[in-house]
Amino acid sequence: MKKAVNTKLPATATTPTAPKLPHEQDESVGSTGGVPSPAVQQAYLDVKRGLQDTSRGDAAHRAYEKLKDDSA
Repeated sequence: MKKAVNTKLPATATTPTAPKLPHEQDESVGSTGGVPSPAVQQAYLDVKRGLQDTSRGDAAHRAYEKLKDDSA
């Protein structure tokens, strides 16, 4: 017999809630009060209209991996 779970409602805690860990805060749905930040909205609109993502994340990752490999 399957137990029905309503994923639309937040879970209720039966024990006192502890402060959230950093990774839990990052994943919180309600961390912005349901309102996306202006920066996120602008980024979405930019990508949607075809502008290129200018994030340096990939280049930084490659540089980090190269440094890590060189030190080994």
